[in-house]
Amino acid sequence: MLDEQDCWLRPDPVPRLMHIVHTIAHKLKFQVLVISHHDLDLFREHADRIYTLRPSSGREFFITVDRLDPPEPRNERFTDDV
Repeated sequence: MLDEQDCWLRPDPVPRLMHIVHTIAHKLKFQVLVISHHDLDLFREHADRIYTLRPSSGREFFITVDRLDPPEPRNERFTDDV
């Protein structure tokens, strides 16, 4: 689990970081859960699944979980130099 590992990064290097995480996870056959507040588009190319979680705004507490459409096919912009 990577909890806001990108919080100190500007948005532009986030896709590269996600590529590295995705590549390592697949090579080692690990599942990785990434939690972030960055824009979802920064993760789409390197995610197998994306979920959003939203807390309720009313008096009762609940969380809404949405699964986004499968990501677009990966654009292999980066080399596999991990």
